[in-house]
Amino acid sequence: MIRRVIYDVEFRVLVKEKLSLCDSVLVTGSCEQLGEWIPNRCIPLNRINQTEDGEIWSTNIKINGYEKVFYRYLIAQIIRIDDDMNLIIKKWETFKEARQLLFNSIDTNNLTNNEQLEEYPAIFGYYKNICRTDIGWLTGQSEIQLRFHSNSLQIWSTKLRNKTLSLKVSPIDLTYQQENEEITLDSLNQIYTPTSKVFIQSAIL
Repeated sequence: MIRRVIYDVEFRVLVKEKLSLCDSVLVTGSCEQLGEWIPNRCIPLNRINQTEDGEIWSTNIKINGYEKVFYRYLIAQIIRIDDDMNLIIKKWETFKEARQLLFNSIDTNNLTNNEQLEEYPAIFGYYKNICRTDIGWLTGQSEIQLRFHSNSLQIWSTKLRNKTLSLKVSPIDLTYQQENEEITLDSLNQIYTPTSKVFIQSAIL
């Protein structure tokens, strides 16, 4: 009879970076209990303490007795829509070799001796004396970026040159086909490709 061993593992990390009230620290990993690297299945940690070095986040997760488990920490904003969890990932650990847990092959409910953490708690972005982090990405949202090159925006009116201007950027979907458009043989062979433009309005504050 094969007996499945379940380990109660505490994930504790010190975050030295300044976090906003909307930021959360999460963990993701290679096993089912850690979300299998899927963003919306990451496990949030709890902020438990504030020290001079930063904030300490921690949570306990029950993990089945795999031989090895790989995992990483990340900083994100959590957006909950109904029962779904979407993330705006702001920063994540990018070590070539992810953090890992090694478990005993026998039923001792402990980590192996050679897997004792080098630092406890772990430090976000640091592992085995290597510091590696990078900016994150959007998992279910869209982002509009507006960039000006050289003197692309010129104010001709002298009255407005010393004024503060506000720009409003709105995406406009220009892909549509008129309902009453006559369908011909040429139009059947025509391929409609999606295009988009950005409409910009300026106003004086």
